[in-house]
Amino acid sequence: LVQSLAQEVLYDAPVSNHGARVRLIVRLKELGDKIVIKDPQTIGGVKSEQYLSLNRQGKSPLLITDTGFPLSESDTIARYLTEKYPHPPTFIPNHILQRSLSDQICRIHDIYVSPIQSCMYRAPGNIFGPFGSDRGAALQELQRQLQVIEEVLTKFNEQFPEEKGDFLCGKEISLADVTLFPTMIFCDFMLPQFFGLKETEYKGPILSAWSKFFSDYHPKVVETKEEILTCLEVWKEKGRFVPIIEEMR
Repeated sequence: LVQSLAQEVLYDAPVSNHGARVRLIVRLKELGDKIVIKDPQTIGGVKSEQYLSLNRQGKSPLLITDTGFPLSESDTIARYLTEKYPHPPTFIPNHILQRSLSDQICRIHDIYVSPIQSCMYRAPGNIFGPFGSDRGAALQELQRQLQVIEEVLTKFNEQFPEEKGDFLCGKEISLADVTLFPTMIFCDFMLPQFFGLKETEYKGPILSAWSKFFSDYHPKVVETKEEILTCLEVWKEKGRFVPIIEEMR
């Protein structure tokens, strides 16, 4: 395939936890000279005719590759970047079991957590995956899926204690870290503050220790976290969570 020399463009909203997975890869791999990050509003927003011509789902992130071909879905974009730019950090563990552990965590997140995460921030009456508008049931399932991830990690660490490290899948950063961390920012901001949950009610000891470590792991991680938190604070200031709190009461 013929490739041009133009920069690739990542369209992504600062608040997006899914897009933050890709932004973390771009920043930690120092791809700023190759990939420019733009807000979808620069071309009219995700529901604009121009954006929908590139991604019919009307969602971000969206990567316009240097061939002009559009790639959507955060996991797809993340894996494209790790293959196209294989220099460290690779985000792909060397050992097959650790790679599979990382893939499993990403799948649990994308299939079971992502469809219901909006139960933390969307207004009453919205649909939360298979739970319809039952926010309480979706919240319980969100907690359960985070516990599933905790259990998977516990089993791995018990069976392979010599591989245990500060990252989710050992001593190397992986796609699992950058996939789960932005969603944990949402959880840490919303679940205690608006739903009265203690950290121990939605995070086990492994996820708790890891999220504290990863929060300060790298200046670019801190930058991305603050980027998301700034947007969440705006949501709060504008009263987004008021009707949700009333509904839960």
